[in-house]
Amino acid sequence: MDATCYLAPERHVDRVVAELENVTAVHGRLVVAGGPAQRSFWAHNIWLEPVLIEVDSISDAGRKLADIQRNWWPHAFLFHRRTELVR
Repeated sequence: MDATCYLAPERHVDRVVAELENVTAVHGRLVVAGGPAQRSFWAHNIWLEPVLIEVDSISDAGRKLADIQRNWWPHAFLFHRRTELVR
């Protein structure tokens, strides 16, 4: 995934979007911009190497995330209950 993700503060997503170039998606507070990291004064957190993992089920998600150990963090913008089950 050739992108960087920026976690915006609540009620300030528009400010993060405005200061970034090549924004490809906005998922709740998570702003995705193509290419390498950009300077962001408003972002709470910047994910430099995000990975998109496709899963077939909750148990499949649990196995795939267990394989990468503790190096992941859930950000649920949809399917909150399923996210909690995976966690």
